[in-house]
Amino acid sequence: MQKIKIFILCLGIFPTLIFCSDIGGAPKHSEIIGFWKMVNNENLKSKNRVNPWPLPYQWFAFYKNGNFYSMMSSKDENISIKDLKETFSIFKKEAPTYNLKGQFISIKYPNLKNPYQLWGINIFRKDVSKNIKKGDLVMSLARAKDGKAIYYRLMRRIK
Repeated sequence: MQKIKIFILCLGIFPTLIFCSDIGGAPKHSEIIGFWKMVNNENLKSKNRVNPWPLPYQWFAFYKNGNFYSMMSSKDENISIKDLKETFSIFKKEAPTYNLKGQFISIKYPNLKNPYQLWGINIFRKDVSKNIKKGDLVMSLARAKDGKAIYYRLMRRIK
């Protein structure tokens, strides 16, 4: 429990730094490539100041070529990687792109009014609790005007 409190404190003070101890840090590009599902985490949800993605179930994909895909649903499902690939392939021409630099990842959406988002991104290097596992990613969305973290998501790799 103490590690979780330290983690949340670190998120509140330095939203992109989770390596206040040996918990984790910036992911390598190879560590984010793949398919992810958002994990419900009440500690992070209570820190959210906005909810830009209101549906509770979300899936993501980071591709080597820099494409980024996401989708959300009101229904929880165990969607396979095959099904996600098929779904995301529909949007290839309009795919958002990402650029990972250290603990920051920028995402550009080609067809939105505000096409650019900056996120802090960190990977857990070991299990922290029964809800936060080694290999999980935490992302914190930065507010455009001042860079302050306004939304957090915890993601777990789909195998």
